[in-house]
Amino acid sequence: MNVHLSGWQLIDGMENVERIVHDHESECCGFGGTFSVKQADISGAMVTDKVAALKETGATEIISADCGCMMNIGGKIAKDEPDMPRPKHIASFLLERTGGKV
Repeated sequence: MNVHLSGWQLIDGMENVERIVHDHESECCGFGGTFSVKQADISGAMVTDKVAALKETGATEIISADCGCMMNIGGKIAKDEPDMPRPKHIASFLLERTGGKV
């Protein structure tokens, strides 16, 4: 359905914002509901790869439209990469940057 693309289009149209696409952009973070519990080892490897790719970008903010991904990636960052920014929902990012005038 590509619903996520409309959010990225809003970000791409903003001044002073550079959207960085990382190497694991289209890959699952490993959360997937019960998948992260039933397949914990695989899920852990997936989120480790995702966080490493995010770290490599040097981004100052991590934006997502998926709350499950935000929780999973945010947990991994809090545990292993405390100096990295925590994920933020795209709606919060847009509100902060526009003062609600999107």
